[in-house]
Amino acid sequence: MINRLVRQFALCFLFLFAMNSFLAADVVYLNEGEEHTGKVTEINASSVTIIEPDGDKAEFEKSKVAHVLFSKIRSGDENSYIASITDPFLTEILKKAPVSNDYPDSDFVTLCQKYVTIFNPDDTIEHENRTLYKVLKEPGLELANQSVYFAKDRERLELNFAHTYNSDGKIYHLTDDALSEEDIFHATPEYDRLKMLKFALKKVDLGSIIDVSYTFFSRGSSILRPFRLNAYFGQREPILSHIFEVNSPASMPLQVLQLNWTASNTPAYSEIASGSNIIRKWEFADPKGYIPEQNMISTSRLFPRIIVAQKNDWQTISKTFMESLNNSAPSEKLLDAFIESSGAASKTSLVMKSAAIYEAIQRKIRDLGISCFDYDGYDCPSAEIVLKKNYGSQFARCILFYHALRRIGIPAEFGFVSAWRSGGIEEKVSCLGQASNALVKIITDSTPVYTLLDNDYLPLGQIPTWAQGSKAVIFNEKGFAWDILPDGGLEKNRNEQTVFVKILNDGTMEVKDTRKFCGPSEPGMRYMRVAKDIEKRMFAEKTVKGVNPKAVLTDYVLSDMNDFAAPVVFTLTYKIRDAVQKPSGDLMAFRNYWVNNSGASASLASRTFPMDVSSVYSTSKTIFFELPDGFQWVDWKRKFNYTGSFISFASNMSQKGSMLLYSDDYKIWKKELDLISGYPQYRECVSIMTDLSNQWLVLEKTK
Repeated sequence: MINRLVRQFALCFLFLFAMNSFLAADVVYLNEGEEHTGKVTEINASSVTIIEPDGDKAEFEKSKVAHVLFSKIRSGDENSYIASITDPFLTEILKKAPVSNDYPDSDFVTLCQKYVTIFNPDDTIEHENRTLYKVLKEPGLELANQSVYFAKDRERLELNFAHTYNSDGKIYHLTDDALSEEDIFHATPEYDRLKMLKFALKKVDLGSIIDVSYTFFSRGSSILRPFRLNAYFGQREPILSHIFEVNSPASMPLQVLQLNWTASNTPAYSEIASGSNIIRKWEFADPKGYIPEQNMISTSRLFPRIIVAQKNDWQTISKTFMESLNNSAPSEKLLDAFIESSGAASKTSLVMKSAAIYEAIQRKIRDLGISCFDYDGYDCPSAEIVLKKNYGSQFARCILFYHALRRIGIPAEFGFVSAWRSGGIEEKVSCLGQASNALVKIITDSTPVYTLLDNDYLPLGQIPTWAQGSKAVIFNEKGFAWDILPDGGLEKNRNEQTVFVKILNDGTMEVKDTRKFCGPSEPGMRYMRVAKDIEKRMFAEKTVKGVNPKAVLTDYVLSDMNDFAAPVVFTLTYKIRDAVQKPSGDLMAFRNYWVNNSGASASLASRTFPMDVSSVYSTSKTIFFELPDGFQWVDWKRKFNYTGSFISFASNMSQKGSMLLYSDDYKIWKKELDLISGYPQYRECVSIMTDLSNQWLVLEKTK
């Protein structure tokens, strides 16, 4: 009896709330799963009454009602059927929507994607995004779940609507129970600027058309919190209409940069005056889409792209940033205590002192994994707070490093960079909004040292491969400069392996395998410094199983992963039983298990898009086989070598006495391979390396 009274009271309260809420898109959910949308007008002890969008009144027995939802009305929610839509723009799109047979290889088709940005005279900005998709295959159903990120302290996000148009002629609308907001970095309030809106569309199925629109309302931008538009034209699935429009006062100068404008299918541009404003519009369509290829270069360097930002200049940006950087300094007392704890004073050289402070930050200041994009700005976090809370973003750790270096008299400069794959920072667009990460440049007597402090497992001066070769903007008290960050090079991006193999008469191999890592593989290995002993052993066992599934680990040794001045070395001792086949007492045959080059990256006979090999690097292997007495290797009578303009592979095998020696060396000193000569050379080299991997070593007993 009490539960019934409570439920009746709750229903009455919801009814009163609904009657007093003009903006309510109510939904009555029945026990059988049926939904009725409209406006609830009455809830009593026996029934629920709702006025549906077409004006019909529906009344349901309370026993048949699962629950009632009161939700906000959004644009278009008044329509329950496609036939009732009167918007000519939408009706035309729905009328011409393709069927699945039109695009048999596509998961979905983008019917229309429209971005409209309005720069207002009062420095506020409105950015509306509307996209219509048609779902063709099961993977396209993932479009039902969407998320949008925005800066909560300076942006307001309005979800205008989210509709699903189904083949039965019905329209389903987003309701508030399928909507949620989340603070991304709420645990670290100093960096808690980013918010995510998540929502799920209703009744999305194969053949459904999804229609989503939302608008950002921004309070404008500043030099250190800039507003930047970055539009790409081209995507994997077909797109029938892509409209990118910028509306701004004629008196407001904008920077507009068109990139990759050499393709045959570039957007059509138009510009018109509308009162005191200028409307710039780019229109694009690609009904084919593209088929991704393995290791293809980033689409930001491949397809037409536009960057739009408010006018500025790098000199002013530098001056404003340096003021913010100087204001971010911690108290001398706190900074001196941190420097003292690093042990920098006991070091003799400038680089060693820098390394001591660098490693102290890695040990004591937890990296939050927050980029400048995530932080939504370039206004400097306080280094005082970083030292007090012992955590910080990559940007904040660089700020602390900069102030510590300057405090002990080491000249340093501050800069920003973005990944070379994405095109890096465009010098022609004076806007910091392009930069993903901060960096510190240490001025030495010889070669400058750069660091990003974005990885706890890289030594000072070792730049992550994504930033190697990218253009960075460097700020100092005098102004700014542009630096090209050094590539790791063939020496710094290098893996070496030395293996000693003793072959026993029963076909067992006793192996001692030593690996030295420098560059791309180094952070993954240095992670072992925080791993537990059981985790280290499991990693070692997995490594030897990667050589041969029958391999059994005997022992392993890791070099001191905390010593960044020394190389990373990993030594494994193991046995491989039945590693050698013995067709007869006079013959032995086996594979060189440590030469396992795969041809997968060069499997395409030709490519449509240039290839990205991520970094310049080199590898070398030296393998000593101690053979049983009296056995001689049967020479292949063939060389496996290749020399190209940017890639090379050299290998050699020879025997002296009972010792069979194999060695190879691989180098690639170009990161982006074109279609004419780059990929063909790469493919030929990899093909030779793969052939070598497939060779059997045959041993014959001498008589």
